[in-house]
Amino acid sequence: MNKVFFSSQNMCWCTPQDFYDELNKEFSFVLDPAATEKTAKCKHFFTPETDGLTQSWDFGGAVFCNPPYGREIGKWVEKAYKESLVIKYPIVLLIPARTDTTYFHNFIYWKAEIRFIRGRLRFTDENGNPAASAPFPSLLVIYNSRDIKQIKEADVIMKAIPIELKAANEFVASLHRHHTPVCRDKFRIGCEVGGKLVGVIQLARPVSRELDNGKIIEAVRLCTDGTPNVCSFLYSRAARIAREMGYEKIITYILDTEDGTSLKACGWHKEADTSGGSWDTPSRPRETNAPTCKKQRWAMNLKGN
Repeated sequence: MNKVFFSSQNMCWCTPQDFYDELNKEFSFVLDPAATEKTAKCKHFFTPETDGLTQSWDFGGAVFCNPPYGREIGKWVEKAYKESLVIKYPIVLLIPARTDTTYFHNFIYWKAEIRFIRGRLRFTDENGNPAASAPFPSLLVIYNSRDIKQIKEADVIMKAIPIELKAANEFVASLHRHHTPVCRDKFRIGCEVGGKLVGVIQLARPVSRELDNGKIIEAVRLCTDGTPNVCSFLYSRAARIAREMGYEKIITYILDTEDGTSLKACGWHKEADTSGGSWDTPSRPRETNAPTCKKQRWAMNLKGN
């Protein structure tokens, strides 16, 4: 069955109806550009014969596309991106979660909202019969979403600046809700709006020894003054710089009560839940001022083709 999933020609592996229905409640789709007569989800659709790759996707509303998952998938992603530049409606792609591909970095990262799907989807055949779970994780790519528009608008007025460790620590000491300044870091970035420092992010070796392999870097502090969208701006900038420096992954931890919206908006994904706790032990007593509750580890893979 896996061969079918990876075929560029077969369009008969359809989105589960209940999954599509939930998305449709949010977007009200009008076009399915990668379909057949039997699998089309919308009133307007293109088949292999009419070829959605060569047609305009502007039908006056949102587009849903679950493209063939073979070698042609990059062409569909590129097409969706280019259509998003000329039409104002959301374009939603359902594709395998392969963040190491060229098309992801060229046409998705920083250009669209990304939603990672928990677990594995069970696609159906053209008659609605469910197949086994897909052999890959999936994600939604949403062009022209409200969240990514807000981030891009913020990018126009926000400026990334270099900042000294002392200045970053002073900012954290004055504004962070529950963390104290760090003793050292690898690098740090400030965010400035209108000449005013509104946020900082500090990157260092992973705190966990298991992850400290020289290829992973951790965002150990993120602090803002509450200016909207600064968190996503700094997470995105930190990932770009870490990638240029040769790191293969960037990680950070947030409280289990937080929803990770700023991380989702710039392409990070939840990697694990952790039990929390303190580094204080009888053999090495240490004072812990930070929260010891359960936490979530979020990550972005930086090693691409």
